[in-house]
Amino acid sequence: EQRIEEVLETFPNLKDFLNRKAVTLSGGERQMLVMARSLMRRPSLMLFDEPSANLSPKLSEIIFEEIKELNEMGITIVFVEQNTRKALEISEEAYLLVSGRVRFHGKAEELASNKEFGRLFLGL
Repeated sequence: EQRIEEVLETFPNLKDFLNRKAVTLSGGERQMLVMARSLMRRPSLMLFDEPSANLSPKLSEIIFEEIKELNEMGITIVFVEQNTRKALEISEEAYLLVSGRVRFHGKAEELASNKEFGRLFLGL
């Protein structure tokens, strides 16, 4: 019960859903539930596959903020994300795969400011 309280401090929105079944939650709420359940085991590494997929922009922003907070808690985060701009904003290091091959690799802020990368993958 103590660990549940600790996790609910990280995801306070879930307090409102404690008595609901997961199938009744929205996509963003389910993503938060998945993260909260994972935190119960005190992981040192978390993997996310398209955490913002099929979410509204508002819910996507909340999920990215939660991922950032998990990283600030000392958890290593590895994620695959199609929202390249947002992924680079919250990442320290980034890899860009094209047809299964690493096309770019480096510090996220360096990739975000790379003109060729921006032209090819950010539409700049």
